[in-house]
Amino acid sequence: MKPLDIVEGALASDGCLGYRSPAARFAYFDMDLSGASHVDWLEMIRCALLELHMYAAVPKTSTATSRGKPYLKCRLTSYAHPALSLLREVWYTNGRKTIPETFVLTPVSLAGIVMGDVSTQWVLSKYVRVVFCTESYDSLSIVRLRSGLELLGISTFIDSVGLGRRIYIRQSKYVSRLMETIEPYIVPSYRYKIKRPGR
Repeated sequence: MKPLDIVEGALASDGCLGYRSPAARFAYFDMDLSGASHVDWLEMIRCALLELHMYAAVPKTSTATSRGKPYLKCRLTSYAHPALSLLREVWYTNGRKTIPETFVLTPVSLAGIVMGDVSTQWVLSKYVRVVFCTESYDSLSIVRLRSGLELLGISTFIDSVGLGRRIYIRQSKYVSRLMETIEPYIVPSYRYKIKRPGR
């Protein structure tokens, strides 16, 4: 697996690049997930960053509260690095994260997106519906993601939801192709997202 594919897959889902202060010279990577079990995904990202010569501390787990109820979460934060600043210039437009024109969707980066921002749901206990939660992205970013899926042989459609739009996969043959494409790269804590129609 190419380490940049892992990092970009994380960026296309829950990962962020930012600056710790207005005066900071370089950007850092940050990712915060609900559920302590997902440390395995953060550890994969940390190792990828290390391969790219960017240091990140071991992922940390902690307790947070939502609507008065405590829950566990895990977080990965890197040290600031000039390469992350360059990556932020590519991935952010006017402070908003986008899918850049240069992004190439690979099986590895697709697995990262599925682990972060994709829902896989059983329908009638036999069929599977896949939903890419892309409503925070602009239209061009969604088109780029969809085009990347098409290049991997996965047909999709786009539908509006609230103030944004989502990418859907409903045809069983394309759901199966998605699962076959990403399964080798899905970490144990996200294996529950692997669902095969008719099984």
